[in-house]
Amino acid sequence: MYYILGIMVKYKFKLALCIMLSHILIGCANTSEYDLKCPDMSQSHLRALGICRKFPTTFYACLLDTNSGNSKESCNEAPDYSSPGEKYVISGARTTVSCSSEKYQPFLLWANKSSDCLYKKSKCKEEGQIESDNNLAITDQTCMCDHAKDFHYISNPTDQCACVPSKEDCSCYYDPRRRLKVSSDHLCLQPPQTTDHLAVDFPREDAKSDPATTERLKAVISARSTGFRLGFLALLVVTALTV
Repeated sequence: MYYILGIMVKYKFKLALCIMLSHILIGCANTSEYDLKCPDMSQSHLRALGICRKFPTTFYACLLDTNSGNSKESCNEAPDYSSPGEKYVISGARTTVSCSSEKYQPFLLWANKSSDCLYKKSKCKEEGQIESDNNLAITDQTCMCDHAKDFHYISNPTDQCACVPSKEDCSCYYDPRRRLKVSSDHLCLQPPQTTDHLAVDFPREDAKSDPATTERLKAVISARSTGFRLGFLALLVVTALTV
């Protein structure tokens, strides 16, 4: 009697174990079909060794299927690369599409490396920053200080109107006393070059359009120029008399 009960318990345990394993396997199958997450590039070779048994491991690819919205693995196509600014996806067949607005790809990208563009675009979210006109999928987003609202660079970038946050400091500070000429579409323009003895504040757009202000500035520049010339002549006369 006890022997029979023992056999029943034993087989019930095995039956329960088989049922549990079947649920696990079904779950794994569902995961691989519907919730597959592509391995990191550093792990893709190990994954390829496990599933690409009839093909070279370099054929392994894990790409987004645009129709289902899920990732799919494959080993039956030779690797190819997308152009800069693009990535490989599956849309019926393997094809290339542009990077999303939040990503960029500056170089060729092999299909067996990634199904997404590798670099995330910078955000112009710091105080005083605005976006430059750059919607390219091959370069990072560029920023500029909003000169129209009296924000200026802490450190001057290579291009005043296209600072690259991933390569240089694009921080801005507020100073209403600095006067930079700014066009109506916020494109920054350089202030004029002046010598020390004729240096004057560069007028704002509103001051520039005021005739009285313009005349005063001309008078200041003329007076400083005349004073400089008279001082230079006086120095020459004194030098001649002392010789």
